[in-house]
Amino acid sequence: MNCIAWEDAQEFCRWAGGRLPTDHEWMAEATGAFSRAFPWGNEDPTCELAVMGTLQESGCGTGHTWPVCSKPRGNSVSGLCDMSGNVWEWTMGGTDNDPQRAIRGGSWGIGPEDLQTPGKGGVVSPEADFGYQVVGFRCVRLGSSEAGDKMAEEMLASEPIERPAAAAPVPGNGGVSWMQSQVAVLDGLMFARTETTLAQYRACVEGGACQSGPLEASSIMFDEAEGEACNGRFKDREDHPVNCVTLGEAEAFCAWVGGRLPTASEWYGEAAVKEVRSYPWGNQPVTCHEAVWGDWNRPGCGRGSTWPVCSLPDGDSFSGLCDMGGNVSEMVKGLFGAEDGATYVMGGDWRREMPEFLRTDKHWVLPSDTRSDSWGFRCVHEAAGADAPKE
Repeated sequence: MNCIAWEDAQEFCRWAGGRLPTDHEWMAEATGAFSRAFPWGNEDPTCELAVMGTLQESGCGTGHTWPVCSKPRGNSVSGLCDMSGNVWEWTMGGTDNDPQRAIRGGSWGIGPEDLQTPGKGGVVSPEADFGYQVVGFRCVRLGSSEAGDKMAEEMLASEPIERPAAAAPVPGNGGVSWMQSQVAVLDGLMFARTETTLAQYRACVEGGACQSGPLEASSIMFDEAEGEACNGRFKDREDHPVNCVTLGEAEAFCAWVGGRLPTASEWYGEAAVKEVRSYPWGNQPVTCHEAVWGDWNRPGCGRGSTWPVCSLPDGDSFSGLCDMGGNVSEMVKGLFGAEDGATYVMGGDWRREMPEFLRTDKHWVLPSDTRSDSWGFRCVHEAAGADAPKE
């Protein structure tokens, strides 16, 4: 069914005893808990896997949709059909306070490059009351098991899991404070409590282990105007996150302090707490009490820049990490089976004007030699079976 407005899709789901999936629920299923680039895995899209557009014609040569479940090889990890291709699918926001209406999954009219499930889609205005020939929907409802009911209830709760008492930070080389992740699936992983600060990075440069590029900002993403906000150009931002840094420079710093960049799944595991949280602090709407963000055309919550790290403790993650949502987006490695040559960043930043860009499942991809005043990084290291960072 296509050409159907969001409200009409939601009404059908109510009639059927369910509702539209939240954007987060849809993404978790389509990516196999954020471990897959596509519902079927990491194999590139073909017409054996999805109803999509080709160089010659849309709909794999038919010019229209196909009967549902025509491509069983493209099923999701749970056996759902057509989560990529055929029609885009309506989703709703993560909570009652989140009016977002998004479309996910791609359609019969677009090429394979736009079928990747994480980050591909679009946000539609809550006022939109019309349908599209490339958009349809599917419904969800609570499972019948006690465990399923509890999981669904937690996902839509305003604060799904009570935050444990934060462990004491462990001091390390270069002034990095390491904190043990309290998320069960990340047992033994230590995160830097803060995004790497300008002072920490400057110490690495002075020690001869890091390049001075972020302090010079000679190559800036998009345009030179963005370079004006590179913190290395200022003398009063030593406690701000370092930005305008390339992937290689971030990796060199993390190696210097005895760690590495987190993988995408590690970063997401901490920020989302096993897929329960839409934002690092929970599911409450984004405000300037939790995150340094664009605040609907007020970059940096009105300051026009980053803030000192850990300025907003209400936005701390489950384990007590600062600024996983906002301030600067953070570089990660190993995203969805991607190859070298690209930089992946997660977490939103001080320029992002829409709340959905701070969600735990959002990411951006750019060439690995790119610099931007919108992103920085934090490091991790394995506490179990590995030496602690040297003083």
